[in-house]
Amino acid sequence: MKLYRFVWIPVLGGILSSCAVHIGNAVFDVPWWCIGVPTALVVVLSLYFTGKAVSEREYVCGFCGAHFSPKRRDMGFLLHDNDRYVLKCPHCKKRGFCEPSYKNK
Repeated sequence: MKLYRFVWIPVLGGILSSCAVHIGNAVFDVPWWCIGVPTALVVVLSLYFTGKAVSEREYVCGFCGAHFSPKRRDMGFLLHDNDRYVLKCPHCKKRGFCEPSYKNK
């Protein structure tokens, strides 16, 4: 292992040991997990519900016109513009903006 990898151990130890929370003039020293765990939970839940909402829709490919529903695992971090998402069409294998189909499944 290279030496620079071991430099991060004391740095992370110092960062993750405690956090200072300032509320008005009062300063509270809280453990790192009191901030890290809720933050991670909010990120995971927002990715889950966004992926669920987007994957339940049916989309139309802009290249071949095929209708498809993306998988939830593919919906985590997608480039989007309002309702249009950059998706890979399973039929023509091209990646581009896909419009949602407003027909019932």
